[in-house]
Amino acid sequence: AVPEDKVKAEYDKFKAKMGDTEYHSRHILVDNEKLAKEIITKLGGKKPAKFEDLAKKYSKDPGSTAKGGDLGWMAPANLVPEFSAAMTGLKKGETIKTPVKTQFGWHVIQLQDSRKLAFPPFDQLKDRIANKLLQEDVRNYLADLRGKAKIDLPAAKAAVETKAAAPATK
Repeated sequence: AVPEDKVKAEYDKFKAKMGDTEYHSRHILVDNEKLAKEIITKLGGKKPAKFEDLAKKYSKDPGSTAKGGDLGWMAPANLVPEFSAAMTGLKKGETIKTPVKTQFGWHVIQLQDSRKLAFPPFDQLKDRIANKLLQEDVRNYLADLRGKAKIDLPAAKAAVETKAAAPATK
């Protein structure tokens, strides 16, 4: 069993990492900066295009394209840092003015809303966290054992040496 203070420390660490706010955003993911800038231009002006329509037309994100770029509610810790930084800097309803580059491509981001993150209480997560920590301990223990193990198979070694020494036959 994992001591409860260790489980609580892991819970606190995870809770701190997640932050206290979650964000509802949309994005359009494209391959190049030029196209991303063109999309931002289409979203502004006197007759702005609808974000959802442009996402369905241009975005290459298979998970959100059909939903008009909607990513749903997410904590910044669950996103790549460049995306998180840009998203959390927006006001409700605002679209970024310059595209954001990540390892996935170029993003046009629009913030729909933000709210206080409803993080589950410790009692609700403690069993799952304890199981995770126990699995990590077992994995580490087995890796340590494998590192220390010395396996000697004299019969197998002798068979290999005999076969190598035998003359080749047709």
